Amino acid sequence: MKLHRIPAKTLFALLSLAGLSLGFGSGCATRGAVQESKPLPFHVAVIPSVREVVQDSLFVDEEGENGSPLDIEIDISQMTLSEKLVSALSGKHFVKATLLPFPDGEDAETFYANRQPFEQSDYWSKQIQTCEADVVLTSHLEYSSEVTGQPNDWFLINHVVYFFGGPLCWIANDRSYFVRSDLSARLYDSNLIFRDPRSIGDAESELLPIKTGFASANLDFFDRSPDPLTYLCGLLLPSGWFAVENEKVKSELEEAMVESLVEGLTAQVRDQNRDINEARDLVSFYFDLSTVQVRQDPTGVMSFSGELVLRTGRGVTRLSGIVLRVREREVQTEFEDSDRIEDRDLTRGAGGVGGRANPVYRYRVEESINAGQLLETVRITVFQGGQSSARRSYTFRVEQIEGAR
Repeated sequence: MKLHRIPAKTLFALLSLAGLSLGFGSGCATRGAVQESKPLPFHVAVIPSVREVVQDSLFVDEEGENGSPLDIEIDISQMTLSEKLVSALSGKHFVKATLLPFPDGEDAETFYANRQPFEQSDYWSKQIQTCEADVVLTSHLEYSSEVTGQPNDWFLINHVVYFFGGPLCWIANDRSYFVRSDLSARLYDSNLIFRDPRSIGDAESELLPIKTGFASANLDFFDRSPDPLTYLCGLLLPSGWFAVENEKVKSELEEAMVESLVEGLTAQVRDQNRDINEARDLVSFYFDLSTVQVRQDPTGVMSFSGELVLRTGRGVTRLSGIVLRVREREVQTEFEDSDRIEDRDLTRGAGGVGGRANPVYRYRVEESINAGQLLETVRITVFQGGQSSARRSYTFRVEQIEGAR
């Protein structure tokens, strides 16, 4: 049940004031406060989701546990889902998120139908490079258009509520709807894609696999009722008997499905943000984000400071250097062995072979560049060096020092 409508909020307030907290809004339980974390220092390019509609009867069984088929056909736009993903990821989970566009004059259907896989990869690779993304998100949406439904436990309880409180029963989630959807997504580092445009989807650059799904939703009378006449019927009899299947129900289910899939994906990004930052299977270094400061003063000079952590071993003994780039300007720095300090605490925790732990080093980075104009972000590329040609790019948000206008 969605409580964004004023009538439902008002009724809830009246119930609370009257002490009639009967738990009607069980589907909207209050969650404890979650400490917000800073967004990861990456610009993520989101490739529009690939959509597959399957015709099945997953929720129609002989026992009827998931109700009966309804005259509702779900239709989810992959662009709507992709836009919601970008909105949820940008600024909160990543410093920046960009939805990559289809070619002019093409939509998702024509693009995927008329282009070979290698042509699709070539096109997306160019778009990724154009927007200077650090990581790439691909996704595949599979869902059934068929919906089943049935009254739930609140249906009978609502008859009692209706007898004593009339339209108070409208706010109870008394009908359940079932529809299957699965979202499979993968997050990739973009640097391998820059070197090999057809490597999108390559396991070597994968940062995080993500799987989430949606199975059911419980709707109240406000969610289902399409017109004033239906509300009038809800005054004459308990509301669970009315507005079972209509365009309003379809719209609510589609919205609930998209919101659930987006929340499931972003929750996994949030929970795995340390793994995304450290990328142990891709590179042997990472920024200690607690040490990073990126500021710009009123004269336009941008200053960057922070510490890089290097895990040695597997042929990796040192970092090569970094490139700090602001539009057409850049600053390059090559590291010397004297620039690093061993972090003995991290070394002890790193383990090793035969009881000997490979040393873990910290490199202090302090750079500045006159950008000539106010900046929102700055891009930094780190090169691993040694026997490895691995590199990784980052996009950091720039803090404006007071007076920088």
